[in-house]
Amino acid sequence: MSEALKSAIEALRNEARELADAINGDVRIVELKKKVTALNTLEELISQPKTSIGELLDFGIAPQAPALTSGIEPDEFYGKESLEAAKMFLRKRGKPASLAEIIAGIKMGGGNPGSENALKMSLTRSTYQIAKINDDLFGLVEFYPGGLKRGRSAKKKNGGDSGDTDAAQEEEAQAQTEPQDAQEGITWDEESKP
Repeated sequence: MSEALKSAIEALRNEARELADAINGDVRIVELKKKVTALNTLEELISQPKTSIGELLDFGIAPQAPALTSGIEPDEFYGKESLEAAKMFLRKRGKPASLAEIIAGIKMGGGNPGSENALKMSLTRSTYQIAKINDDLFGLVEFYPGGLKRGRSAKKKNGGDSGDTDAAQEEEAQAQTEPQDAQEGITWDEESKP
């Protein structure tokens, strides 16, 4: 790298530091830092990704996926299907992750996450193993023992209250479907079973 370029970079870095120091002293930035610190504490309590000041100020810089501290091996997800790699990543992480974090983790482990939309759809549809916390946060069902409800409520299905009737109807429907499937030679794995 030429000396002139190094000098220009250093001069610009110093100007940026001076401007940042002036901005950091502004009362509004000090208040923003306090609010973001409080927000991050609350987000951490419910295992949501932390909001950064950069996100709020919209500097036009794409957010980077947070560094992973779980020690992912460079070939850990190599050759794995994207959904399987995502589940392995979440299990290793031990807590929910955003879609961007999952994709970054799969890539870090040598895997190919495929398209973002396809992976998101696979995660969303895998309700027996994946818990969709919000639109962009996924965890493993095993992280939430006894705390997840799946499917539509009885009220939505039947248009009213039905308590145990809903469970009985589901069992009856399953009993009717299984013999038919067996006759037709169809087998179901746990993820795709109706």
